[in-house]
Amino acid sequence: MPLSPPITVEQISRAARVLSQLRPAYEALLAFYAEVFTAQEKAKSDIDLEPIQLPPETLSVRQQDQSPLVAQSAFRIDNACSEHLLIQLCDIVVAHKTEIQAAAGTIHEAVTHGRLKPFDLFTDLLQGKDGAIHDTAAEIGTDNKALAFLAFNAIQPSLELCAEQLAVYLDAKAVWNKHYCPVCGGTPALAVLGMEGQRELHCRYCRHAWRAPRIFCAFCETTQNNELHYFFAENEKDLRVDVC
Repeated sequence: MPLSPPITVEQISRAARVLSQLRPAYEALLAFYAEVFTAQEKAKSDIDLEPIQLPPETLSVRQQDQSPLVAQSAFRIDNACSEHLLIQLCDIVVAHKTEIQAAAGTIHEAVTHGRLKPFDLFTDLLQGKDGAIHDTAAEIGTDNKALAFLAFNAIQPSLELCAEQLAVYLDAKAVWNKHYCPVCGGTPALAVLGMEGQRELHCRYCRHAWRAPRIFCAFCETTQNNELHYFFAENEKDLRVDVC
């Protein structure tokens, strides 16, 4: 069970508008990501994935060792949905004239004309085959970082749905005192403080959110106050960077 209710398309749009008013300098970036997140959220409703089943003995070992439920390579992908989303994301990039628009155009053309096989690309991404992705980018004449960025965002809805399905094996109220995601082992990308002071970490890979200790480094796991520090910009005191 997720800690927070699912995000809706309306909430994404409203958040982008509010943030654009608060921080006009980020307006173009917010507009771009609002479209990306909206496309991803809409794609989730079309995904059909059979849940990953964990045998009781496997779950028991994971819990005792405080290890992730599954490896990232074990996630399942709705390939048809992800391929469709990949094309959509390429169009969004081109429409917003971002710095990778040329790469997006090349990727769109390569998928459309069969020079790029999304299934193989998604498989390489899941298995962490960076070299294979680099080779694929070279074959179609595009930037490998842009290819990885678009491909990862195309499979993100499937990853997120898998994480939601796997989260039923976890206690949503339990505090996880490890520096990695309890679902997939990914590193946290963001920490959020709730209204009552509870701390929530969000996985950069599967977007699973979990409770973490308030005094705790999400990198080295120290809980020593004198080893924990943070800094922030004077004009954005509601945002900070934690360091150890």
